[in-house]
Amino acid sequence: MNVVERGECATLLRYFRGEHDHLLQQLETLKKLLYSGSNWDAEKEEQIVALTADLVQNMLHHFTEEEEILFPLITQANLTLVHPVSAMKKEHERIRATLLQLQSETECCQKTKQSSHRLIALMREAWQLVLDHLSKENLMLIPMANQLLHENEREAVLKKVGRK
Repeated sequence: MNVVERGECATLLRYFRGEHDHLLQQLETLKKLLYSGSNWDAEKEEQIVALTADLVQNMLHHFTEEEEILFPLITQANLTLVHPVSAMKKEHERIRATLLQLQSETECCQKTKQSSHRLIALMREAWQLVLDHLSKENLMLIPMANQLLHENEREAVLKKVGRK
């Protein structure tokens, strides 16, 4: 294990990567459910509606944590990162909009009691956007935060997100 992977660094990495893994797992479950060949029945509808609502809530909460807690610390630690962090926020906005459209279309499908081509297209778009975004965070942003932030700042992040 290198220096970045020890102590609080490992905890910060573990927390955010764990959050990302959980969000991707929810998205994957929803994708499989939507892509399953079975008809749109009451059981499938209930699962899709509940999973979509939970995914949207979790993703929006996660983005809020990053934007209000982690991103400001990163940009304070290194002002040259203002533009990359701004780009990450723009990706958050696009993902938010797509997920909210997905949730809205899910509710429309619930009313009509059938899936739609738009729902599948939104699922595909959400999957790609989230996968690309979280990969960037896992490979670049979170390791960078570990290197830039002092131990007390990393501890503060973990306390604010309620994981320490």
